[in-house]
Amino acid sequence: MNEVLTKFIGLAQKNTNILAIGLEGSQNNSHVIPDAWTDTDVTLFTHDPEKEDGEWWIQQFGQPVIVQRLQSTNLFGPSHHLWHIWLTRYEGTLRIDLKIASAADEAAYVKADHLNAIVWRRQTGELEPHVTSPESHFVSQPSPAEFEAHITEFYWCAGNVAKGLARKNLVYANEQLNQLVRPELLKMWAYYFTVKKQGKFDAGVSDKFVWVALTPEERDELAQSYDQTTLAKTRVSLRKLLKLYQQLLHRSAQVMAYEIPAFVAPAEKQLLEWLA
Repeated sequence: MNEVLTKFIGLAQKNTNILAIGLEGSQNNSHVIPDAWTDTDVTLFTHDPEKEDGEWWIQQFGQPVIVQRLQSTNLFGPSHHLWHIWLTRYEGTLRIDLKIASAADEAAYVKADHLNAIVWRRQTGELEPHVTSPESHFVSQPSPAEFEAHITEFYWCAGNVAKGLARKNLVYANEQLNQLVRPELLKMWAYYFTVKKQGKFDAGVSDKFVWVALTPEERDELAQSYDQTTLAKTRVSLRKLLKLYQQLLHRSAQVMAYEIPAFVAPAEKQLLEWLA
Protein backbone atom coordinates (compact mmCIF):
# COMPACT_ATOMS: atom_id res chain seq x y z
CA MET A 1 0.00 0.00 0.00
CA ASN A 2 1.49 3.35 -1.02
CA GLU A 3 2.09 6.29 1.32
CA VAL A 4 -0.73 8.37 -0.13
CA LEU A 5 -3.32 5.65 0.42
CA THR A 6 -1.99 4.99 3.93
CA LYS A 7 -2.48 8.67 4.75
CA PHE A 8 -6.02 8.63 3.36
CA ILE A 9 -6.84 5.70 5.63
CA GLY A 10 -5.31 7.42 8.64
CA LEU A 11 -7.41 10.53 8.04
CA ALA A 12 -10.55 8.50 7.37
CA GLN A 13 -10.20 6.62 10.64
CA LYS A 14 -10.71 9.95 12.47
CA ASN A 15 -13.76 10.92 10.43
CA THR A 16 -16.96 9.00 11.16
CA ASN A 17 -18.56 10.30 7.95
CA ILE A 18 -16.14 8.20 5.89
CA LEU A 19 -17.48 4.65 5.69
CA ALA A 20 -15.15 3.09 3.08
CA ILE A 21 -12.28 3.86 0.73
CA GLY A 22 -12.01 2.57 -2.81
CA LEU A 23 -8.92 2.36 -4.99
CA GLU A 24 -9.15 2.15 -8.76
CA GLY A 25 -7.09 2.36 -11.92
CA SER A 26 -3.48 1.37 -12.54
CA GLN A 27 -2.67 0.98 -8.83
CA ASN A 28 -4.84 -2.15 -8.95
CA ASN A 29 -3.64 -3.43 -12.33
CA SER A 30 -1.08 -6.22 -11.94
CA HIS A 31 -0.18 -5.81 -15.62
CA VAL A 32 1.12 -2.28 -14.98
CA ILE A 33 4.45 -1.63 -13.27
CA PRO A 34 4.01 1.48 -11.06
CA ASP A 35 6.50 4.32 -11.32
CA ALA A 36 6.87 7.89 -10.06
CA TRP A 37 4.15 9.02 -12.49
CA THR A 38 1.51 6.53 -11.33
CA ASP A 39 -1.62 8.31 -10.12
CA THR A 40 -3.45 7.41 -6.93
CA ASP A 41 -7.14 7.11 -7.87
CA VAL A 42 -9.14 7.02 -4.66
CA THR A 43 -12.81 7.30 -3.72
CA LEU A 44 -14.13 8.21 -0.28
CA PHE A 45 -17.53 6.62 0.32
CA THR A 46 -19.44 8.68 2.85
CA HIS A 47 -22.59 8.74 4.92
CA ASP A 48 -23.20 12.27 3.61
CA PRO A 49 -21.01 13.53 0.72
CA GLU A 50 -22.03 17.14 1.33
CA LYS A 51 -20.36 17.09 4.74
CA GLU A 52 -16.93 16.48 3.21
CA ASP A 53 -14.71 19.36 2.13
CA GLY A 54 -12.70 18.12 -0.83
CA GLU A 55 -10.57 21.27 -0.74
CA TRP A 56 -9.45 20.31 2.77
CA TRP A 57 -8.68 16.75 1.70
CA ILE A 58 -6.44 17.71 -1.22
CA GLN A 59 -4.50 20.15 0.96
CA GLN A 60 -3.48 17.30 3.29
CA PHE A 61 -1.01 16.00 0.68
CA GLY A 62 0.78 19.25 -0.08
CA GLN A 63 0.16 22.48 -1.96
CA PRO A 64 -1.65 21.72 -5.24
CA VAL A 65 -0.09 23.07 -8.40
CA ILE A 66 -3.29 22.70 -10.43
CA VAL A 67 -6.72 21.22 -9.67
CA GLN A 68 -9.47 20.15 -12.06
CA ARG A 69 -12.81 20.18 -10.24
CA LEU A 70 -15.57 18.06 -11.76
CA GLN A 71 -18.95 16.60 -10.91
CA SER A 72 -20.67 13.49 -12.24
CA THR A 73 -23.74 11.34 -11.75
CA ASN A 74 -22.48 8.60 -14.07
CA LEU A 75 -18.78 8.07 -13.39
CA PHE A 76 -19.18 4.35 -12.71
CA GLY A 77 -22.70 3.92 -13.99
CA PRO A 78 -25.82 5.74 -12.71
CA SER A 79 -25.30 6.95 -9.14
CA HIS A 80 -27.65 7.76 -6.27
CA HIS A 81 -25.96 11.07 -5.54
CA LEU A 82 -23.68 13.57 -7.25
CA TRP A 83 -20.00 12.61 -7.21
CA HIS A 84 -17.52 15.42 -6.49
CA ILE A 85 -14.11 15.01 -8.14
CA TRP A 86 -10.75 16.70 -7.61
CA LEU A 87 -7.98 15.82 -10.08
CA THR A 88 -4.90 17.26 -8.40
CA ARG A 89 -1.25 17.70 -9.37
CA TYR A 90 1.36 18.50 -6.74
CA GLU A 91 5.06 19.36 -6.82
CA GLY A 92 7.16 16.68 -8.46
CA THR A 93 5.12 13.97 -10.15
CA LEU A 94 2.52 13.32 -7.43
CA ARG A 95 -1.05 13.23 -8.73
CA ILE A 96 -4.16 12.27 -6.79
CA ASP A 97 -7.58 11.74 -8.39
CA LEU A 98 -9.96 12.13 -5.46
CA LYS A 99 -13.66 11.34 -5.60
CA ILE A 100 -16.18 11.85 -2.79
CA ALA A 101 -19.33 9.79 -3.13
CA SER A 102 -22.26 8.36 -1.23
CA ALA A 103 -21.85 4.94 0.36
CA ALA A 104 -25.03 4.01 -1.50
CA ASP A 105 -22.96 3.92 -4.70
CA GLU A 106 -20.33 1.50 -3.42
CA ALA A 107 -21.84 -1.69 -4.87
CA ALA A 108 -22.25 -0.15 -8.33
CA TYR A 109 -18.67 1.16 -8.15
CA VAL A 110 -17.22 -2.29 -7.49
CA LYS A 111 -19.38 -3.89 -10.17
CA ALA A 112 -18.69 -1.25 -12.84
CA ASP A 113 -14.96 -1.81 -13.24
CA HIS A 114 -12.92 -4.90 -12.38
CA LEU A 115 -10.00 -2.67 -11.36
CA ASN A 116 -12.08 -1.02 -8.61
CA ALA A 117 -11.59 -2.38 -5.09
CA ILE A 118 -12.57 -1.42 -1.55
CA VAL A 119 -9.33 -1.23 0.49
CA TRP A 120 -10.66 0.05 3.81
CA ARG A 121 -13.97 -0.14 5.62
CA ARG A 122 -14.86 1.50 8.92
CA GLN A 123 -16.19 -1.67 10.52
CA THR A 124 -13.25 -3.87 9.54
CA GLY A 125 -10.28 -1.59 8.84
CA GLU A 126 -7.82 -2.32 6.03
CA LEU A 127 -8.95 -5.11 3.73
CA GLU A 128 -6.88 -7.81 2.11
CA PRO A 129 -6.53 -6.81 -1.52
CA HIS A 130 -8.78 -8.97 -3.68
CA VAL A 131 -7.81 -10.06 -7.15
CA THR A 132 -8.53 -7.30 -9.64
CA SER A 133 -8.48 -7.54 -13.41
CA PRO A 134 -8.36 -5.19 -16.41
CA GLU A 135 -11.07 -7.39 -17.95
CA SER A 136 -13.64 -4.60 -18.12
CA HIS A 137 -11.14 -2.64 -20.24
CA PHE A 138 -10.43 -5.42 -22.74
CA VAL A 139 -11.01 -4.51 -26.39
CA SER A 140 -13.72 -6.56 -28.07
CA GLN A 141 -13.28 -7.96 -31.56
CA PRO A 142 -15.28 -5.86 -34.03
CA SER A 143 -18.15 -7.37 -35.96
CA PRO A 144 -17.70 -7.57 -39.75
CA ALA A 145 -19.84 -4.44 -40.10
CA GLU A 146 -17.78 -2.56 -37.49
CA PHE A 147 -14.58 -3.74 -39.15
CA GLU A 148 -15.70 -2.32 -42.50
CA ALA A 149 -16.93 0.92 -40.89
CA HIS A 150 -13.52 1.58 -39.34
CA ILE A 151 -11.76 0.86 -42.62
CA THR A 152 -14.12 3.26 -44.38
CA GLU A 153 -13.42 5.96 -41.80
CA PHE A 154 -9.66 5.59 -42.20
CA TYR A 155 -9.64 5.93 -45.97
CA TRP A 156 -12.30 8.63 -46.06
CA CYS A 157 -10.46 10.83 -43.54
CA ALA A 158 -7.13 10.14 -45.23
CA GLY A 159 -8.74 11.78 -48.27
CA ASN A 160 -9.49 14.84 -46.16
CA VAL A 161 -5.79 15.07 -45.25
CA ALA A 162 -4.93 14.95 -48.94
CA LYS A 163 -7.49 17.71 -49.58
CA GLY A 164 -5.93 19.88 -46.89
CA LEU A 165 -2.49 19.33 -48.38
CA ALA A 166 -3.74 20.28 -51.85
CA ARG A 167 -5.22 23.48 -50.42
CA LYS A 168 -1.98 24.16 -48.52
CA ASN A 169 -3.87 24.26 -45.21
CA LEU A 170 -1.45 22.70 -42.74
CA VAL A 171 -3.74 23.00 -39.72
CA TYR A 172 -6.67 21.25 -41.42
CA ALA A 173 -4.46 18.52 -42.87
CA ASN A 174 -2.68 17.88 -39.58
CA GLU A 175 -5.81 17.86 -37.43
CA GLN A 176 -7.59 15.47 -39.78
CA LEU A 177 -4.54 13.23 -39.57
CA ASN A 178 -4.09 13.56 -35.80
CA GLN A 179 -7.71 13.39 -34.71
CA LEU A 180 -9.13 10.93 -37.24
CA VAL A 181 -6.63 9.04 -39.39
CA ARG A 182 -3.92 7.97 -36.95
CA PRO A 183 -6.51 7.02 -34.26
CA GLU A 184 -8.07 4.59 -36.74
CA LEU A 185 -4.68 2.96 -37.24
CA LEU A 186 -4.27 2.64 -33.46
CA LYS A 187 -7.78 1.23 -33.16
CA MET A 188 -7.06 -1.40 -35.80
CA TRP A 189 -3.89 -2.36 -33.96
CA ALA A 190 -5.94 -2.74 -30.76
CA TYR A 191 -8.38 -5.02 -32.59
CA TYR A 192 -5.51 -7.05 -34.02
CA PHE A 193 -3.84 -7.49 -30.63
CA THR A 194 -7.05 -8.43 -28.84
CA VAL A 195 -7.74 -11.19 -31.37
CA LYS A 196 -4.17 -12.45 -31.06
CA LYS A 197 -4.58 -12.48 -27.26
CA GLN A 198 -7.96 -14.24 -27.28
CA GLY A 199 -9.85 -11.08 -26.39
CA LYS A 200 -7.57 -10.10 -23.50
CA PHE A 201 -5.97 -6.89 -24.68
CA ASP A 202 -6.38 -3.55 -22.90
CA ALA A 203 -5.42 -0.67 -25.20
CA GLY A 204 -5.19 1.75 -22.27
CA VAL A 205 -5.87 5.47 -22.14
CA SER A 206 -4.85 7.13 -25.41
CA ASP A 207 -3.76 3.69 -26.69
CA LYS A 208 -0.70 3.68 -24.45
CA PHE A 209 -0.58 -0.12 -24.32
CA VAL A 210 -0.76 -0.34 -28.11
CA TRP A 211 2.62 1.39 -28.18
CA VAL A 212 4.00 -1.19 -25.76
CA ALA A 213 2.76 -4.06 -27.96
CA LEU A 214 4.32 -2.77 -31.19
CA THR A 215 7.58 -4.10 -32.59
CA PRO A 216 10.57 -1.72 -32.57
CA GLU A 217 10.18 -1.31 -36.32
CA GLU A 218 6.49 -0.44 -36.02
CA ARG A 219 7.23 2.05 -33.26
CA ASP A 220 9.83 3.73 -35.42
CA GLU A 221 7.48 4.00 -38.40
CA LEU A 222 4.64 5.29 -36.24
CA ALA A 223 6.89 7.82 -34.48
CA GLN A 224 8.03 9.22 -37.81
CA SER A 225 4.40 9.98 -38.70
CA TYR A 226 4.36 12.68 -36.00
CA ASP A 227 6.81 14.85 -37.94
CA GLN A 228 4.25 17.28 -39.36
CA THR A 229 5.82 20.75 -39.29
CA THR A 230 5.46 21.42 -43.03
CA LEU A 231 3.09 20.38 -45.80
CA ALA A 232 5.82 18.19 -47.28
CA LYS A 233 6.40 16.42 -43.97
CA THR A 234 2.69 15.85 -43.41
CA ARG A 235 2.50 14.36 -46.89
CA VAL A 236 5.27 11.91 -45.92
CA SER A 237 3.49 11.17 -42.63
CA LEU A 238 0.26 10.29 -44.42
CA ARG A 239 2.13 7.98 -46.79
CA LYS A 240 3.70 6.22 -43.79
CA LEU A 241 0.31 5.77 -42.13
CA LEU A 242 -1.18 4.42 -45.35
CA LYS A 243 1.64 1.88 -45.61
CA LEU A 244 1.28 0.82 -41.97
CA TYR A 245 -2.49 0.53 -42.28
CA GLN A 246 -2.31 -1.49 -45.47
CA GLN A 247 0.07 -4.01 -43.87
CA LEU A 248 -1.97 -4.17 -40.66
CA LEU A 249 -5.28 -4.48 -42.49
CA HIS A 250 -4.20 -7.65 -44.27
CA ARG A 251 -2.93 -9.20 -41.02
CA SER A 252 -6.10 -8.18 -39.17
CA ALA A 253 -8.41 -9.55 -41.85
CA GLN A 254 -6.52 -12.82 -41.74
CA VAL A 255 -6.68 -13.33 -37.96
CA MET A 256 -10.34 -12.29 -37.85
CA ALA A 257 -11.26 -14.30 -40.96
CA TYR A 258 -12.92 -11.21 -42.49
CA GLU A 259 -12.89 -10.05 -46.10
CA ILE A 260 -11.16 -6.80 -46.99
CA PRO A 261 -13.80 -4.54 -48.61
CA ALA A 262 -13.54 -4.18 -52.37
CA PHE A 263 -13.28 -0.40 -52.15
CA VAL A 264 -9.90 -0.52 -50.36
CA ALA A 265 -7.75 -1.08 -53.46
CA PRO A 266 -9.24 1.78 -55.53
CA ALA A 267 -9.29 4.06 -52.47
CA GLU A 268 -5.59 3.41 -51.85
CA LYS A 269 -4.81 3.98 -55.53
CA GLN A 270 -6.67 7.30 -55.52
CA LEU A 271 -4.91 8.50 -52.37
CA LEU A 272 -1.47 7.65 -53.74
CA GLU A 273 -2.29 9.52 -56.94
CA TRP A 274 -3.31 12.58 -54.92
CA LEU A 275 -0.09 12.37 -52.91
CA ALA A 276 2.22 11.87 -55.90
